[in-house]
Amino acid sequence: MGRLLERLKAEYPDAVDQVEKYAPAVLHVVPETMEQFLAALRLEYGTYDDLAVALGVTEPMARLRATVLVDD
Repeated sequence: MGRLLERLKAEYPDAVDQVEKYAPAVLHVVPETMEQFLAALRLEYGTYDDLAVALGVTEPMARLRATVLVDD
């Protein structure tokens, strides 16, 4: 997540203040809270791709995946 936050700050310099404001919450998520959030997300949207379509963010989602996921 740290790497992602640094990339966001580099790509969106106008949003650095917001990224830094919310970074502590992103970096210190309680596992149980994240599990509940993800379960609710799956229940409502089914898949992350479906969520991206609903939010109209398919291109940013593709960039995010390229940033945080690695092939084994």
